Amino acid sequence: MSDLLKTANFLAEAHFDEAGVEAFCQAMREKLSQKRWVGRGGWHDSATCSLDSLEMLMIQHMEKVKKMSRLNAMGDEGIFRGYDMDDLVDVANLTMMVWRRLNELEPEKRREISP
Repeated sequence: MSDLLKTANFLAEAHFDEAGVEAFCQAMREKLSQKRWVGRGGWHDSATCSLDSLEMLMIQHMEKVKKMSRLNAMGDEGIFRGYDMDDLVDVANLTMMVWRRLNELEPEKRREISP
C-alpha cells in the first residue's frame, strides 16, 4: 500500500472516530443537562457524593446493559437489537464521573484503590 493511500485511510478513519466521539459527547451532554433540570448533580463533590457510590451506580448500569445483551439475540442481518440508548449514555456519563474523580486523586491514592 502506498504512503498516499495509507494517509488517506488514516484520515478517513480519523474522521469516523471524531464524528463518533462528537455525536456520543453530545448525547452525554444532553443527558447530563436533562438530569440537572430535575435536580441531579453534585457528582464532583466528595462531600455529597462518594467515589464508592459513583462506582456502584456505574457498575449497576453496566450490569443492566449486560443483562439486556443476554436477553436479546442477533437479528437476521447480524445487527444487535435491544439496547436502550439512554442506558449506554448513562454508563458513559457515570464512567466519565468516576474517571474524573480518580484523576483528581493524588497518584499515591490512585495506586491504593487500584487492584
